[in-house]
Amino acid sequence: MYNAGFYPKADYNAQLRCFAYLEKAIVAVDNQIKAAEEAEPSAKPASGEPADNIVGLYKNQRLILTSARDMMASFQGSLSVKKADRFWETWDGCKKIAFEMVEGLDQPEGSFAQRLNELEEGRYIK
Repeated sequence: MYNAGFYPKADYNAQLRCFAYLEKAIVAVDNQIKAAEEAEPSAKPASGEPADNIVGLYKNQRLILTSARDMMASFQGSLSVKKADRFWETWDGCKKIAFEMVEGLDQPEGSFAQRLNELEEGRYIK
């Protein structure tokens, strides 16, 4: 614990970076949805063939990210231990999807950890 229930300013700055990155991920997934809807053929697959529902997958990821953003919004930028812990708990649950939407799936090994280190620099508790 830090200074009677509050975290240092560096944690606040890390929260702001992560929240901005989450918003960037939502924009990226919106763009993916638009591109997939334009590319998806309007014809339905023949009977017995599975439908390639990439649009549905992207919409599900968007729902996860927007739900996380909405929960994090009330905690973002707080130095209070309780609110900061809630922020980080929610962030930890969605950061992998956010990374995949912003950076893409074909990133070299270690790039996820490197990007997280940049975003979370100053995070008080990991």
